[in-house]
Amino acid sequence: MTDPRQAADWLQWPAAGTEGLAFKRLDQRYVPNGRGWLKYRIRHTAEAVVGAVSGTTGAPVTALLGRFDSGGCLHYAGRTTVLPATVRRALAAALRRAGTGHPWARRTFSVSWGSRERLTVQLVEPDAVAEVAVDISRCPSAR
Repeated sequence: MTDPRQAADWLQWPAAGTEGLAFKRLDQRYVPNGRGWLKYRIRHTAEAVVGAVSGTTGAPVTALLGRFDSGGCLHYAGRTTVLPATVRRALAAALRRAGTGHPWARRTFSVSWGSRERLTVQLVEPDAVAEVAVDISRCPSAR
């Protein structure tokens, strides 16, 4: 497909599961495990609550994020990539170590997707809100 208007229209379909578009030259072939194609990802922003950090509260490395449900329960939503130094300093100033009763007190987090190795985290009071850039992804419904 070479019509930019059609491509722009496709980018309006994130609810249908479209994650983005891949671009290549017309004369370029697919090469398994090769590089050279460009991908334009659809990015959205969302607000999430910081419930824990890797590193320390004074020098966070990543933030573990959650969202409150309608009943007020904080559910884990994901983790950021490594935070830039300026964001680390700003976040550290907004964090307070969690007291007793944190909703993730008995939860463990893995170092990476599919890993059994546990990530060491510091639970924080879930009152700092962050705006994050997120990718759209859909998981099939459990049957």
